[in-house]
Amino acid sequence: MVMMNENNEPYTIVDLEDDRYYRLNMTDMGRARALALFGAGGMNGGELLKCEARLSEIEQECRIDLGDREPTLELLNELQERAVTLGKECFEMVTTDDEEWSKILDEFRFNDSSVDRSYCILMGEALGRAQMKIESSPVQIDANYDEIWGFAEWLLSVEYGVYVG
Repeated sequence: MVMMNENNEPYTIVDLEDDRYYRLNMTDMGRARALALFGAGGMNGGELLKCEARLSEIEQECRIDLGDREPTLELLNELQERAVTLGKECFEMVTTDDEEWSKILDEFRFNDSSVDRSYCILMGEALGRAQMKIESSPVQIDANYDEIWGFAEWLLSVEYGVYVG
């Protein structure tokens, strides 16, 4: 994702260390969406645990040990197809009947979309509430969410909006 400027255009990024750029893979974006919904009260702890378990499975399914095999075009196409299918599942598992949150989650689902600053703030704040809930819970999830908490801070620093690409 890339922050947008005052003309609602994404900044040009020439370095992956640029503070106006944030990268989440498909499973971490699925996690961010689930955690935001949890933080907003649209998902309970049990639902979050189920979601986390499936996202962990998806991560394993996306890994492949080539062993001694050479990566062929056929194998790369198979991996791409698998990634697309699993990516779709990552996003379809996090849904809500709440119209506002459904729209917010959709904005952070599709590539080539612009997300308004107000949605960035709502998503960042919901992730912050999820972090507080998780860190204060006597039951801890066996997951490292540091990347997601960094994403929440990044979203809260957005001035005009972000481009999801």
